[in-house]
Amino acid sequence: MVRRKGYVVADPGQRPGIGSRLLGLGQAVWLARELGRDVIVDWRRTLFLEDQSRNYFTEFFEPVPTICGVPMHYAPSRHTRTYGWAAKHKQPSLDAALSAQLASDPASAPRYLVVGRAHVKLEPFAAYDEAQYAAFLEQVYRHIVPRPELVGQVDEWYDANLRGHFAVGVNVATGNGLFAPGGRYPGRVDVGMWDDPERFLGVIEEGFTRSTRRLSESARRTAKIFVATDSGEMSELLSRLDPAITRRTVFPPPGAGRHFTGWAELDCDQRRTAADVLIDMLLLARCDALIMTRTRFTSYALVSTRYFNGNVQKVEDLHRELAAG
Repeated sequence: MVRRKGYVVADPGQRPGIGSRLLGLGQAVWLARELGRDVIVDWRRTLFLEDQSRNYFTEFFEPVPTICGVPMHYAPSRHTRTYGWAAKHKQPSLDAALSAQLASDPASAPRYLVVGRAHVKLEPFAAYDEAQYAAFLEQVYRHIVPRPELVGQVDEWYDANLRGHFAVGVNVATGNGLFAPGGRYPGRVDVGMWDDPERFLGVIEEGFTRSTRRLSESARRTAKIFVATDSGEMSELLSRLDPAITRRTVFPPPGAGRHFTGWAELDCDQRRTAADVLIDMLLLARCDALIMTRTRFTSYALVSTRYFNGNVQKVEDLHRELAAG
């Protein structure tokens, strides 16, 4: 591929979680390869770090020089200084119209093409193929290398709690108030599912039974549930399940969403709480099966494990099925 002047910028903005950020990075790398450009990864100004001048990506992941053959640069650096000086109108975000334009005329791409502030379909590009893109995204995720201190914590906890057991990851994204009526993203997940806590636990138990039904009797007896959620209340509820185990203990206050910034007032370190979220994400990818609400947080685990060889269940589907039965 001939390299052209200009960059594709992976910049998701302030609010997106890690799952959306990684999916946006995958899109950026694919487009950069298609357009013959380099990628700038700019995950600054995130609400997940107190110091918004720091790059959330390089705080927790290695700044690898290339991904799938595409040269990578990380803000802030001497390579990205000019981008930082560029006016906002010279940093257009990829949308459906711009995607269609670039597909027909790649040379019309602006010097800085920002990707990640919205999830845009790549179908207009003749080179796009859904199955091939899924394989490409898997390769991208293989290049995403967590910092050694993060890997060390994941390894230590996994070895002490899950190694030797068939592990079923359970990720329930509650939004911690964001998905409720009147929240920022109402209806993204059906929060009414846990109005009856005992019934909801029954849904997860049924999912666990289905996830482990092909195991030997001895393997079923020792199987574990690894709980990853964004709410202290949900963590406490799911921890009532007999084989459940969880790592994260510090959460934003109830109803405060996922972008809580008052950690210092609670005598908590914001960087550590951000790392805890990433460790949960990495631990889900170490599991053997997954039960999940519809959320992009699990994209890393799904892509990295090739969708757990099909052993994935959606909580919403289980809930509807059991309610109807």
